[in-house]
Amino acid sequence: MKINSLQALRYFAALIVLLYHVSKHAPSGSVFMYFQYGYAGVDVFFVLSGFVIALSTSRKKRAFHLRKFYFSRFARIYPAYWVFLFFPLMVIALVFPQYSPSPRVFGSWEIVFTFLLVFGHPVVSQVTWTLSYELYFYLLYGVLFKSRKVFVLAFYGILIIFLLMIVNVYKIPCLKHLANPIVLEFFAGVYAYKLAEGGVKGVKLPVIVLVIGVIVFFVSLGGYWGVDNMRTYRYVFFGVPSFLLILSLALLEEKGAIRISEGLLTRLGDSSYVMYLIHSPLVSFFALFISDRYFDIGMSFLAVIVTFLSLCLYVVIDRPMCRKFNSYVK
Repeated sequence: MKINSLQALRYFAALIVLLYHVSKHAPSGSVFMYFQYGYAGVDVFFVLSGFVIALSTSRKKRAFHLRKFYFSRFARIYPAYWVFLFFPLMVIALVFPQYSPSPRVFGSWEIVFTFLLVFGHPVVSQVTWTLSYELYFYLLYGVLFKSRKVFVLAFYGILIIFLLMIVNVYKIPCLKHLANPIVLEFFAGVYAYKLAEGGVKGVKLPVIVLVIGVIVFFVSLGGYWGVDNMRTYRYVFFGVPSFLLILSLALLEEKGAIRISEGLLTRLGDSSYVMYLIHSPLVSFFALFISDRYFDIGMSFLAVIVTFLSLCLYVVIDRPMCRKFNSYVK
């Protein structure tokens, strides 16, 4: 199954998250104020992760090796995280604490949890909490796929929904992470792949699904239900339209109704993880020096710089590093 359209979507999801972090520094009247719900890009990433993992393992039922799966997944998350985010922020905290987002964290023994991305780790960047959920999904999916019981994800999802109806999972330490409803977005990605794999006749239904997904997504971006509700129920407001978008794009590309060749957009999609890691500290740093008068122009220029810097870092460092680590398990 071709996923070039989903590769392109990965870049736009990363860009939306970048614009969201810009909005947190934006002065009154800035055009970036319209991106206050841009954290929805994370929800797109989560659904995409579930889809991509299901796709990558779909043809490995007989040759699937749990050790290799975990090594390749951890090699995708940890090295880039350490190289592009953790160690650079540690150096800044030690040498230039006045520019560090969290200088005290690196002086605590709990920084080990941040290094390993353990649930509830001290925050050094606004994106690291999402990586903990990514790793949790990998752990869960690997065991279930190995035992050929991926369908258990559906029952786990039902359990999470049931718990949400009877208790406040956010106030119970264990359930806050293991039964966080945002995990449902990964599950949705897996089942989006299962549905796309089955295919449909014609393109009418996928087009309708795409239109509905786009409409729901933009309606949600309007934030009509309030800031607190939008965050608490983001798996509904943004997870559902993300599922619809990804499912429809996969179906349309499979039918040949969408044609995206290998090129700049797919390469930007490949580099989206690097972009996701580096953008927040860069936005926070440059926001210190950009006046309100030139904020929109300056941050627009920064978005372009971060995009192509990410692409360069991916080609020169991240891709070779991933290939090197994966070569150890072949």
